[in-house]
Amino acid sequence: VQSLNRLIDNHSNSVLMSALNWFAFTSLGLIPTLIIFTFLRELSLLPLNEERRALTRNFFNIGALGLSSLFAAIGMVQARQLPRVKRVSVPIEGLDPKLEGLKIAQLTDVHVGHTIRGDHISAIVDLTNSLKPDIIALTGDLVDGLVSDLEPHVAVLKKLSAPYGKYYVTGNHEYYWGAAAWSQHLEKNLGFKYLANEHVSVPVNGKKVLIAGVTDLQGEHFSPLDKCD
Repeated sequence: VQSLNRLIDNHSNSVLMSALNWFAFTSLGLIPTLIIFTFLRELSLLPLNEERRALTRNFFNIGALGLSSLFAAIGMVQARQLPRVKRVSVPIEGLDPKLEGLKIAQLTDVHVGHTIRGDHISAIVDLTNSLKPDIIALTGDLVDGLVSDLEPHVAVLKKLSAPYGKYYVTGNHEYYWGAAAWSQHLEKNLGFKYLANEHVSVPVNGKKVLIAGVTDLQGEHFSPLDKCD
């Protein structure tokens, strides 16, 4: 899919480009399912004679194609739904009472691109803000495209609000699309603090909370600014 985006003029927001991306992502779910059904079909045909095999194979093929298409469609619908909110309590021995109940919202693997657009991101922002987090952590794989192409679709991330700040680290997909440019854009225009193998100390209720960020391992193959230590 990444190669497809590069080969066919990624700067274009054409209907064709979006359609090709939808086709590619749907195929990622459809083809493995068909392979599994084909394997099961051959196993089920082993004890049958030649005549019954031909008849059973035809019925099996129709059913396998229908079920695989259904599963792929369900997967694509689920991918377009808002992320589920999973609440996790983290017990920390010796935690100062003044830090009890500190709420961190983690967003990850949003993959803004030809299939995930600004309207979907806006809904995610509204959902996140409704949780009233104290800290927001954006932990990589935000985009599948260049800043110049996706800037309008990520602009709404500026509305994410947390009293103790918003923090960002790269995933591997940022390195395919210019991690340095994306980290600068999030810091300069969207209000995030980019943590590239570094940490910050944040005062909370008279105490200090250390927030550290580690870049994805893909960073070691790119520029020194994005390299993992």
